Amino acid sequence: MVIDGGVEVSQMERELARRMHKYDKKLLLVVNKSDKKQSNDSIEKLGITEKYTVSSTTKQGISELREIIFSHF
Repeated sequence: MVIDGGVEVSQMERELARRMHKYDKKLLLVVNKSDKKQSNDSIEKLGITEKYTVSSTTKQGISELREIIFSHF
């Protein structure tokens, strides 16, 4: 699941996370805009423990995320 770390988590994102938890599969949370350095406590409430922060602007965290994704295949 990919979310925008620069804004509060939306109701739709909370609902999507809730529904995905029902499948009892491994969930990865990708938080974009990590370069903004904003505190977003609502992200923790999604209940997804495996979280990766990236910045599509500065490319921070992209190569690490790619390695994680490819390791699952």
